[in-house]
Amino acid sequence: MLSLSLLGAQAVFAAPLSGLHVPVAAKMGKVKMVSFKLQNSTSMPITFKAGDQQMTVQAGATSMVKVPVGTQLVAVSDTPMHAAGTVLATVDSDLGGNMLTIN
Repeated sequence: MLSLSLLGAQAVFAAPLSGLHVPVAAKMGKVKMVSFKLQNSTSMPITFKAGDQQMTVQAGATSMVKVPVGTQLVAVSDTPMHAAGTVLATVDSDLGGNMLTIN
């Protein structure tokens, strides 16, 4: 008798698969892109990788960057403040339309 009541309890709490919600973007494979400005406030050019892209921002310059959410900006070469391989930032949706300053 006890085993029958346990099986009955499991059936009550089982959720139908059709009730699961999957976001449309996940179904379509879309990746959210984020555009922002990257400002180099150092006295030397900074070269970094953003995913597969390698970019250089000259000293004192600002550059537009457009990458997917979750992309890491990684220093390619040594600077006085950042060693090569240092993760400068990880892009999230809050960065969109804003400026990221590298010191």
